[in-house]
Amino acid sequence: MLYLVLAAKSFRRMLVYRAATFAGLLTNLFFGLLRAYVFIALFAAAGQERVAGFNLKEAITFTALGQALIGPLRIWGSTEVLDRIKSGDIAVDLARPTGLFGLYLAQDLGRAAFEALGRGLPLLLAYSLVFDLSWPAGPSPGWPSSLRPSWA
Repeated sequence: MLYLVLAAKSFRRMLVYRAATFAGLLTNLFFGLLRAYVFIALFAAAGQERVAGFNLKEAITFTALGQALIGPLRIWGSTEVLDRIKSGDIAVDLARPTGLFGLYLAQDLGRAAFEALGRGLPLLLAYSLVFDLSWPAGPSPGWPSSLRPSWA
């Protein structure tokens, strides 16, 4: 129950930063559109329907998903634990009756849930308004047979 409360508090903490969320959303949209138009130019210059195994629709979908997942996956990393070790504040965390990894995991899951709902979904909606995205028909279409799970 404690970890659920921590995740909820982390989600609510992220709600405070509305301007930063909006700025991150616009930044991801801009750079994603830039990448998408680079793909459009690449496919136009190549004069082929498929480049490196992707068609244009799939390449733009790849870009949209990549931009939408930057926030929830925290691709650029976090130095919060390192900073707490450097300052000595980690001693307070280790003295708590909860597990250190569970504490940080719960907080990060709350943050990631907010990022997925506050930035990821709006980005995917914006891209789907501008481009025709390619969504898979099932859980494993197009996977090489060596990577395809046995249940597929």
